[in-house]
Amino acid sequence: MVELPYPAAEGGPRRRNAAVGALLDAGFESWRDKILGRYLRLDQGILSSPDLQERVLDFTRESFRLIASSGVFALASEALERPQLAPTADCAGASKGKVSRPL
Repeated sequence: MVELPYPAAEGGPRRRNAAVGALLDAGFESWRDKILGRYLRLDQGILSSPDLQERVLDFTRESFRLIASSGVFALASEALERPQLAPTADCAGASKGKVSRPL
């Protein structure tokens, strides 16, 4: 299984639609317009294959090649658009070598 978040709407509708369309055309599936995924069907033939590891690696390589060629990496993703939480006092102190409690 290879999954990635949808590109953010702010990335430009034409570029977003082109990237998503390329992935859908390549066999990726959309889940609620939030996640794009490509799944290796693990049937008995694949599971009992002596080259199972190579098949899984080939599937993953091909999936990432398709993702890269779609142009989606040039767009911001929905996951990166979420606001970041500010560090707590404990986290800020820990980064300076001050730990208030054991980790």
